[in-house]
Amino acid sequence: MRKLPKFQHQVASELASNFGQSIRELVCCGQHRSQRATFVELQIQVSGFKQRMTDEQKFHQMLTEAQQESEEDFVMPAVPFSVSLRKLSNTLARTYVLNEQSGSQKAIIYLPGGAYVESPVKEQWLFADRLAQKTGARVYVVLYSHLPQHQFKTAYREITQVYQQVYDQIPVSNITLLGDSAGGGLAAGFCEYCAATDLPQPGHLVLISPWLDLDLNNPTITKYEAHDVTLSVKGLRRVAKLWAAGEKHDDYRLSPINGDVSQMRDVFVCVGTREIMYPDSALFVKKLRDTKVPVKFVVGRDLPHIFPVYRMPEADQVMTEITKIVNN
Repeated sequence: MRKLPKFQHQVASELASNFGQSIRELVCCGQHRSQRATFVELQIQVSGFKQRMTDEQKFHQMLTEAQQESEEDFVMPAVPFSVSLRKLSNTLARTYVLNEQSGSQKAIIYLPGGAYVESPVKEQWLFADRLAQKTGARVYVVLYSHLPQHQFKTAYREITQVYQQVYDQIPVSNITLLGDSAGGGLAAGFCEYCAATDLPQPGHLVLISPWLDLDLNNPTITKYEAHDVTLSVKGLRRVAKLWAAGEKHDDYRLSPINGDVSQMRDVFVCVGTREIMYPDSALFVKKLRDTKVPVKFVVGRDLPHIFPVYRMPEADQVMTEITKIVNN
C-alpha cells in the first residue's frame, strides 16, 4: 500500500499560496462547484503527488518505493467494503471481484490509474465499492503490472486474460470496461486493441480523465497545468519513456488518441476543466463523434482530475450516469 509522504515544506508553501484562492472559491462555489470539491482539491495538494512527479529526485524515490512495494505482500487499504470481496486465483494480474452474486449480473472491469507507477489508493477502492453498490454489477478490479519492473505489454497481456475470462461467463454486451487516468488510457487502448486482434468489444467503455496521448503533445495543455493539483506534464513524460519500453510513443496502445475508434460500441467520457487531460479528452470525443460512435461527454466545470472517484456531489451525478450505462 502506498505510504503517505511526509508533509514537505514546499508543499506547505504551495498550499499556503493557493489557500486564499481556495477560500474565495469556497465562498462563491455555489455558482460553479460544491464546497466538498474545493476541500478535495486541497487534500490532493497536501498529498504532494504533483511535486513528486515534477521533482526528478522525488520521482526516482517514488519509483524505488513502487519497486519495494511490488516485492512485498500486497496489503489492501483499510476500506469498509459494503459488498463481498474475493481475490481471483487464476489471473496473471492480481484481480479482485466485488459484489459477486449467484445468478445473472452485469460486469464492470475497472482499471484504476496511478500514473503507471502506483497501485490503487483507498479512494479508488471506495469508488469500486460504490460502483458495485449503485450498479448492482460485479466489479473486477485489475491490479495490472506497472513500473518500474513492468511496461505496457505486460499490462496488455494481463488485461486480455481477465477480459477473456469475464466474457466467457458474461455476454460482452453486459460488460463495461472502465478506467480512470492512466487506467482510462489503458481502457481506451485496449478497446482499439480488441478491434485489431478480433476480440469482441465490450458493451460499454467508461473513461474518467483518461491519459490519451503518452507525450501530452497538445499545446493547449499548457493552459491547464497550473490549475491541475494532481498531474505534472514533466513527470508524466518521464513515465512515458519508461512505460513505452522502446516502442514509438504514438502507438495506439500507448496513445489511444491515435488509434482506430470505429469499432467502439458505446462510450462515456468524463473529465474536469482543472486538469491537463481535458484538452485531449475533448479531441477524443470529437474523433468518436466524427466516426459516428455513440458517445456522451460530461465536463466537470472547475473540477479536478478524476473527480468522480472522490466523494462529492458532482461525483454522485456522474455515478448516476454510469449506473444507467452499465444497466442500459
